[in-house]
Amino acid sequence: MKSYTLIIIALLVLLSSNSFSQEQPRHEQKYFTDEDENFYYNRNQPMYIWISTSPTDTNEDVLLRSETTPQYVNPMYLDSDGYNSVRISPAVNNVTKKVDYPTHDLRFEIETDGVAPQTKQYFSNTKKYVANGKKYYGKGLEIKLISKDEVSGLDKIYYSLNGENYKSYTSIIEPYDENENISLKFCAVDNLGNMEEVREINFAMDLTAPIIIKNINGKTFGNVLSQDATISLETTDNMSGVKATYYIIDDGKSNLYTKPISAYAFMGGEHRLSFYAVDNVNNSSFGDLGENTNSNFSMNFTVDKTAPTVDFEIVGDQYKGNRLYVSNRTNFNITAKDNFSDIEFIKFSYNSEGYNIYEKESLFLDKKGLQTIKYYSQDVIENTSSVHKTTVYLDQTTASTYIDYGSPQFFHRDTLFINKETNIKLISSDSESGVKKTEYSIDNKGFASYGNSFKIPENGLHTIEFNTTDNVNNIEQTKKSIVFVDNEPPEIYINFSIQPIRQEAKNGQNYPVYPPYSKMYLSATDKKTGEEDIYYSINGSKLIKYYSADNIVKLKLISKEQFYTVKIVATDKLGNKNEKTVNFFIAKK
Repeated sequence: MKSYTLIIIALLVLLSSNSFSQEQPRHEQKYFTDEDENFYYNRNQPMYIWISTSPTDTNEDVLLRSETTPQYVNPMYLDSDGYNSVRISPAVNNVTKKVDYPTHDLRFEIETDGVAPQTKQYFSNTKKYVANGKKYYGKGLEIKLISKDEVSGLDKIYYSLNGENYKSYTSIIEPYDENENISLKFCAVDNLGNMEEVREINFAMDLTAPIIIKNINGKTFGNVLSQDATISLETTDNMSGVKATYYIIDDGKSNLYTKPISAYAFMGGEHRLSFYAVDNVNNSSFGDLGENTNSNFSMNFTVDKTAPTVDFEIVGDQYKGNRLYVSNRTNFNITAKDNFSDIEFIKFSYNSEGYNIYEKESLFLDKKGLQTIKYYSQDVIENTSSVHKTTVYLDQTTASTYIDYGSPQFFHRDTLFINKETNIKLISSDSESGVKKTEYSIDNKGFASYGNSFKIPENGLHTIEFNTTDNVNNIEQTKKSIVFVDNEPPEIYINFSIQPIRQEAKNGQNYPVYPPYSKMYLSATDKKTGEEDIYYSINGSKLIKYYSADNIVKLKLISKEQFYTVKIVATDKLGNKNEKTVNFFIAKK
């Protein structure tokens, strides 16, 4: 029996170069023999078995085939990672060429591996801050990549920063450039070419301290601050953001800055303010302070708390009674002085209606009644005096008069109708010095003094003018009222439904005779206001309101055969009344 040397040959791969483009690094699968001559094979590779009579490649190498299981070979695959073997049974002694007894298998050991390494990253040696899902790191960041492969062992770790070509990881990665968007990609490959999927981690490097801008809000004069001034510290950080801002007053301790620093809290005199800020990855501007001498992070100032004094003087007409009275010709003068700085302004207001700058001697407000002048002064560093006030009374108000028409009256089509019995009153008032006199005129016939009330007897359209003078001779502007006087009663009309059948005498006078079924119709008209009501009385009875002739018929008031005296009374809307009497007979024949 011819003996053969069994060899296992896998598809060979070439290791790619040490640097890669931004594509994922690629390694072709391969086999590997370590220093101890352990043979490792990539389980994902196809496997072929060749036989040869020589330990070296020759033209006599033959690919081994299988007649019983051809579907599982050429290529064939190993089923699991770790230890595998190819066995021949029984084993033949390669010296005697005979089977060893007791028999045993001849084995070729193979370690298989089809799983890629797993890489972990470790960020250390600096502060980490996460905001809105983004990670920020400060100075001194160290990134370690650690990868393990359980079978064939690790070949290389590759990484790329910000799109650079991939390179082999050999030592700690130390990003040193400030960058808002840093991308770290990495992966590992084992000795059989099993390549880990590229992992990507995004983060930001924040290497600079926050920026502080100081602002003084309020009035200043050189390095002198008003006690109402505030010092605000506006801190910004374009990366991880501001964690805290601190300030130091004179040689005191650090204080957390939360709101503007008020000069009011300082004693009067000279002071020094220092400040610094820390971001969320511990970059701090404190080191820039030195011994509190860096002018970018400190300021010297003086607080002045002395307010001006103010005087008020009335010039011109004035009288002190139960109030201080002035005329519209009276002026006032305001002066101020300050012991430490110049006067910025004097302000005053009338009745709290808003302050105006005082420049020169001024008149009181041209407005009736009590008025209060408030005034104060401020120096150039906004030391402000308390508000003073002086109250005076300016009397320049005219009285007010309105006209009141009594009854009867009727308003129609923009015209007020009255009659000669209507009382007319003029009601006047004055809230200041009081009413001295009221006057009126009718139809431009000259003004007369008003007493209690008056009437207009004449029919027709009339114009009443009136005004009032108060006790300081303020004369009200003349007012006017137009009224129509209607003294004429309505006209009464009497009609029957049939002509009289004859005349009949009574007491020497002839009267018409109507049949019992006659109807009597009553009506009235008024030229100005219109009729209001019609009443009738038959033969001295009580007056009855007239509605229609049917009512008289239904009540059979004039159906009886006899002599009738009917009295009719009609009134208009003003109560002007007219009366009329009619006499007649009711008879069948």
